[in-house]
Amino acid sequence: PPPPSLGPLMPRLALLLPLLAVAATAEDVLLSQLGAVPGVDSLAVAKANAFILRAGLVSTAGDGDVLVVDGDFYIQNVSVTYTNNVQMRVEGSLIANNNISAWPIGRADSDSKAAPVLYFYRCQGVSIFGPGTIDGQGYDWWWNALLSFLPKFEDNRPMLLMAFGSTDITLGGGLLLRNSPFWTCNLERGARVHIEDVEIFVDVFKQQEMMQELGL
Repeated sequence: PPPPSLGPLMPRLALLLPLLAVAATAEDVLLSQLGAVPGVDSLAVAKANAFILRAGLVSTAGDGDVLVVDGDFYIQNVSVTYTNNVQMRVEGSLIANNNISAWPIGRADSDSKAAPVLYFYRCQGVSIFGPGTIDGQGYDWWWNALLSFLPKFEDNRPMLLMAFGSTDITLGGGLLLRNSPFWTCNLERGARVHIEDVEIFVDVFKQQEMMQELGL
């Protein structure tokens, strides 16, 4: 016998098929597979890893894909602008390179003139999940700030995570934000922020020891 007619269902199938195609192609994209090099603490590698991380966040945005930080990667500053539906899951760690003299300058009107470690400018839909760590390696920056505490001192330590004019930001999944050089998380002029199951760790005892050593 002839197959039953699908005529009444065709409009619904036409709407469903693109959704199925998106679901089928959505996947985890590993940072290491994009060419980032884990475990190497050098300025050259940190710059290259930062470039690859930014490219990975932009290229996976909007497709339902998730960029997965699948190791311990040293990075310099990463800036993502005018990008929607950015998703990142940190399973290992992102570690800010602590070459202070080589760290780039960011916004001149910001409380810190140094470029943030992670910066999202006018993005919509930014999701960053753990259970891994974003580590600012603040210890060296704190020492530099204390030793440079002069009348003309400018505080050029970078913030760990900053977003400006961005909306629908989600942080969670056991994410650890560790030892930011300056402020840990600064969200300016945004809307609809959800933060749950995030740990912020600052080694205040080490800071106190440093200040006592300097008689402050």
